[in-house]
Amino acid sequence: MKKAIGIFLSVVLIGCTATESETRINKKYPIDAETEKEIIHVLTEVELAHPYTPEFMLKNSDAVVVAKIISIDHADMKSNTVIGYTDGTAEIIDVIYGNMDNSVFSYKKPGCVLSAKEYEQTYSEEEMNKILHLRKENGWPENYDYLYYDTTLEEDIHIEEGHIYLMYLNYIESMNQYEIIGLGNGLREVKSAENVYERDTAMIKNNTIGEYESLSEYCREYIPRE
Repeated sequence: MKKAIGIFLSVVLIGCTATESETRINKKYPIDAETEKEIIHVLTEVELAHPYTPEFMLKNSDAVVVAKIISIDHADMKSNTVIGYTDGTAEIIDVIYGNMDNSVFSYKKPGCVLSAKEYEQTYSEEEMNKILHLRKENGWPENYDYLYYDTTLEEDIHIEEGHIYLMYLNYIESMNQYEIIGLGNGLREVKSAENVYERDTAMIKNNTIGEYESLSEYCREYIPRE
C-alpha cells in the first residue's frame, strides 16, 4: 500500500484562514464515467474568522442566484497556490438577490481536482526531491498518470455539470468572474419536482446534515426582498 505524505498548508478565503493540513491516499473519486483515478485528498484545517452564516454570506455577496452548471472548464493553482480554483460557466435560472446582467456567467470555485504533475508544480525543487525519494522507497511506479490531488475543503462540496445550485456570488472585477463564496453553505444543490424549477416548491440541500429544506422558507428567513 502506498503511504501518504504530510503537507502543511495555509490559505485565505473570504472570512476564513486555514492552518494545518495532512493528506490521505487511496480514497477513490471518479474523474469521468469511464475510468477511476486514484486521489490524494488534501485535508486542510480551516479556522473561520467569521462563520459562514447566511447573514455573513449575504453581506459579502454581490448576488445570490439559482444557476445550472453548464461546464467545468479549467482548474489550476495560479491564483491560489494552496487549494486552487475551478473555473466554468453557469446559466442563471433565478436571481434571488442582487443584479445579474447576463444569463450566463463565468464562475470561480475554491478547490480543484488536478493531476499530480499539475499540482506538484507548486512544490519547490527541494520538496519535490523529498517526495520522489519517499515514493521510490515505498515502491511507487515511475509513471503515476493515474494519480490526482483533490484540494476541495472538507466544509465544501464538489460541483457537477448539469446540476442546479443555490450560489452566493462575489464579483471579481479584475477577472470578470463571480467567485462562489461560503463553501458548502454558499453552494447548495437544488432539487425540483419533476425537474421543473419553481422557487415556491424547490428544495435546497443542507450540506451540514445532508437533508433538503424549503428554498422559499430559506429565502424568507435569510434573504430580504430588495
